[in-house]
Amino acid sequence: MQPAGAASCSRATSGSQEQAGAERSRPSAAGADAAACEPSAACQPGQKRAEASPSAGPAAPGAPDAAATSAAADDLAAALDAAAAALRAYCTAGGYDEAREVLRGAGRQALPLLLAARDAEGRTPLMLACMGGHGRLVKLLLRKGAALDAQDGEGNTALALTVLRGHQAVARHLLECGADASRRNAAGASAADLVAGWVARSGSLLSLHGL
Repeated sequence: MQPAGAASCSRATSGSQEQAGAERSRPSAAGADAAACEPSAACQPGQKRAEASPSAGPAAPGAPDAAATSAAADDLAAALDAAAAALRAYCTAGGYDEAREVLRGAGRQALPLLLAARDAEGRTPLMLACMGGHGRLVKLLLRKGAALDAQDGEGNTALALTVLRGHQAVARHLLECGADASRRNAAGASAADLVAGWVARSGSLLSLHGL
């Protein structure tokens, strides 16, 4: 039987050993904090920057699409070419009602383009109507703003082409509207010269206002 003092000392020693073991098995607060702050493979600084700066994604809603814009422009140009070709055909054939519908359907921006559109020989709708002697069409085109003194690929004006084909009434109307009879073509001849030659060949007493 141990003395009371020895037993108490033994229990104290045992308690101290158990407490020391518990402290050794418990991680320190500093160690725990260090472990928590240690960067893992999933949270590297480089990866955080990548998340903050993602690669360019799809365009924002409503942003113009270059391909769609180009396709729309091509469609518009094709429609304008088709309308211009139809107008020239109607002016050549004397299709007044049809030509008027084409002009009515043209917007404010498209109308000048239609009136100025030329065929392979550089002739405008007004020139073609004049060549055919289609007086109503000529008046319609002039009301819509057709260029009176434009010249074709050979330098002929609508007046010159009218005179060459002998359409006296149309030629008079062009002169009344202010057509320039002195403008010369590539051969150096003016509408006035053409009238003089026409009279000489036909023996006609043709008299045109201003010529």
